[in-house]
Amino acid sequence: MIIERLEQVRRRRAGHSAVVSKAETLSYDQLLARAARCSRNLRRPVVVAQGRSPDTIVTWLAAWMSGRPFATLDPCWPKARQRELLALLEPAPTEELAYLVFTSGSTGAPKAVKLTHRGLLPMLDHQREVFGLSPHSRSLWLLSPGFDASLSDVFTTLLAGATLVIDETPCLITRLERHAITHLDLPPALLSTFERLPNRVKTLIVGGEICPAATIRRFAAQHRVVNVYGPSEATICTSMSVCTTDWERPMLGPPLPGVEYRVIGEELYIAGLQLAVGYHGAPELTRQKFPLLDGKRYFRTGDRVVERDGDFEFLGRTDRQVKIRGCLVALEEVEACLRSVPGAGRAAAGLRDGQLVAQIDGCPESARRYLVASLAGIDGCPESARRYLLERLPAFMIPTRFEAYQATGDKSRFVAWPDSLEVLRRCAQAQEQGENLVPTDFYQASPPATPRLTSRRLELGPAGRLLLTGSTGFLGSRLSEHLECRHLAAPTRAALDLESPMPRYEVDTIVHCAATTDLTLSRQQHDRLNLEGTRRLLELPARFHHISTLAVMVGGSACGRIDEDTPPLEHLHGAYAQSKRAAELLVQSRGPAWIYRPGLLVGPPTRRPSQLFSFLRGLVRWKCLPAGDHEGLRLDLTPVDYAARSIARLVSVAPPGIYHLANSRSMSLAQLSDFATSKGHPIEVLEPEDWLATVQGDDLFRLSLPALLGNPDRSLDLFLASQVHFDCSRTEAWTGLACPPPEQILESIWPYV
Repeated sequence: MIIERLEQVRRRRAGHSAVVSKAETLSYDQLLARAARCSRNLRRPVVVAQGRSPDTIVTWLAAWMSGRPFATLDPCWPKARQRELLALLEPAPTEELAYLVFTSGSTGAPKAVKLTHRGLLPMLDHQREVFGLSPHSRSLWLLSPGFDASLSDVFTTLLAGATLVIDETPCLITRLERHAITHLDLPPALLSTFERLPNRVKTLIVGGEICPAATIRRFAAQHRVVNVYGPSEATICTSMSVCTTDWERPMLGPPLPGVEYRVIGEELYIAGLQLAVGYHGAPELTRQKFPLLDGKRYFRTGDRVVERDGDFEFLGRTDRQVKIRGCLVALEEVEACLRSVPGAGRAAAGLRDGQLVAQIDGCPESARRYLVASLAGIDGCPESARRYLLERLPAFMIPTRFEAYQATGDKSRFVAWPDSLEVLRRCAQAQEQGENLVPTDFYQASPPATPRLTSRRLELGPAGRLLLTGSTGFLGSRLSEHLECRHLAAPTRAALDLESPMPRYEVDTIVHCAATTDLTLSRQQHDRLNLEGTRRLLELPARFHHISTLAVMVGGSACGRIDEDTPPLEHLHGAYAQSKRAAELLVQSRGPAWIYRPGLLVGPPTRRPSQLFSFLRGLVRWKCLPAGDHEGLRLDLTPVDYAARSIARLVSVAPPGIYHLANSRSMSLAQLSDFATSKGHPIEVLEPEDWLATVQGDDLFRLSLPALLGNPDRSLDLFLASQVHFDCSRTEAWTGLACPPPEQILESIWPYV
């Protein structure tokens, strides 16, 4: 029992600080003595709703001392939500439990999970050892007390005889430095907003959702980073991974001692001493989620994984549950609350571009006005609809966007306001710049209204049967291999005959990679091959993953940072880019879809050399360039295998949206010239007229450099992206993959030049 272990700590550390807060500091002796006094008054299961405070910890301990379980509510949750959760505890549980934790429910209602002491203490001991906690450690309690991970943060610290710090100062860096924090459990999305943390922080604990691989690698160079995984139904944590600077994939780690993992049809099943008793008052749901297999009781996690040498890689979910700031949320519960709005009809919720989106479909005009017009600030009551949901759902379950379907085709509106994690991000950024911005500043302002045309249904779920077009092409052939390696259903390969009726396919997901990239074709030819092929595939009722190109984002006016939310250019150079942009618009008009925009793909040449290889071969052949700003002309080099691996992962786990696949570092013409020189091909610089005379007849080499020749025709300009930087952070966050440096890429393809 934890109480007996803490008594042992008390004997060794009686006068040392156990809990430090602004209001008071409690030694181990004071903490346990106060808990003992409190325990004398407890006669039934305890409900705690005191926030992060010494009193919350005292009450938890008092409940255990009296032999009672506890359930914790976050006082920030709406009162209606708290009443709903309290009702779940009636009648009171009769089992010998340690605690109950509330989770989101796929039936449209929350559920209470019952956990015992049997698996709690061993799990905490394993965590304490992996985290490297000692009596000299100082941990910051940052998570909500309503999340079971808070039990880990609190009791790993206390069992180590260390000090737990509670500080609500807005600036996290200030808290870490003021209290000399050594151990920190931080949500991955919040961790990503920091470039660095104080050197005194020894261990960073991340979990609850996928942490971008680039973030892991950055912090693993300075701190011990531990990735933790585990569902509430298996006592908080069932596996851990100590992350290294070469971290690439979201690995869960091997199961803890006493825990067993079993993969059935890609779904992870968990057995062992940490399993919950079940869901309170829901025996049928308990039977469904805790099946008996070969005489052993398991929990069905709903997480898709693949085993790799005793470790387990997370691939996504098998159901409609999503992770929002580390919390598993059943979209059905959000939809049930949306349907309770007076006058509302059908409702749908889902993740789009990483945000929780709510959509009201087919409801009366009064309900549409209530949800949309009010949120948009019309009719003088912009806060009314927001209050309706805030009174019923915790903040992390409230959609950041609301959309209403208009059968008339008129424009509808959505409103977006920052969720609580985005508020923390903005506060942290402001405080780093010396501005005193606190979370309450955001909630005192009305959300802005933003016009948006929308008439789409949300269709969510696993990929299922998959159709891949263009599987023999430069990218498609690699993509086919990686899709099969991702343990998706074996892709069906298709060649489209535009003159024949649409072939019959029974598929759930289409990955459309077929396209012509011939830059010499006319717009009409590109439209027939790229646009019409896309239009035919959209006739199939399936999820649509469309391979586009970053060429839709570059041109003479493009400059600066370009991310997935940057609008494409209105005036594009070349028929290829124009037809691909038209195809994107066609795909987006159909409904939620995935659009992938690769940069300049490079790899071993196929039968028909790419423009890049034609240019490099011309450079080696002629050994000269026209005079001009060689450093200012830059291009992106994206390995085709990197793009294929990234797209395969995005198909598996990412929500609908736009994803860029490019190199974070570009390469200049000057660097290309220096590289050729280093390989024994010294490059001479000529006046433009002399250069044109020298390379006469090599059209692809000549037409690749219009900027140095004053040529307004840039349809074949290899360096069209000279003034832009492609931001691929959304892609990296979902894939955990980083593009190799351009020098390494050029070295790998040079033997083919």
